[in-house]
Amino acid sequence: MLILRHARRYWTKVPYLLIVASLAGCAGGLSQAPGTPPIPALMVAEGDAGRAVSVERGRKVTLRLEANRSAGYRWFLASSGDALEPLGEPFYAAEKTAAGAPGAEYWSFMARHPGRQELRFEYRRPWESGTPAAKGLSYTIDVR
Repeated sequence: MLILRHARRYWTKVPYLLIVASLAGCAGGLSQAPGTPPIPALMVAEGDAGRAVSVERGRKVTLRLEANRSAGYRWFLASSGDALEPLGEPFYAAEKTAAGAPGAEYWSFMARHPGRQELRFEYRRPWESGTPAAKGLSYTIDVR
């Protein structure tokens, strides 16, 4: 009976262990030589739209786009190239936990190949494909 009680206690923790183990696999490979200090990600804000942004090859670029998902709007990448490689799906973070509170979407890319790439984003509701975007932003990224 004592063994069953302990087994039940550990069995309830298995889903948490599986989640932690699967997230550990998402860390990805090294993008720089071991033992070197980490290269911080280049953070690009909405105010940088329309300007050329330079980045070194091998550096992560993260774009912060203001959004309010409670209104049904999301950012969509309308164009891309091959100098930047997308790093997974965009991450959304609300500023507050209150209903209707605005937040931001974070889009991450790895600068893989030298060259220039234009990233155009459209802010729209997914079900309104026939209507113009509520907002559009364009970024030019130069990978050296």
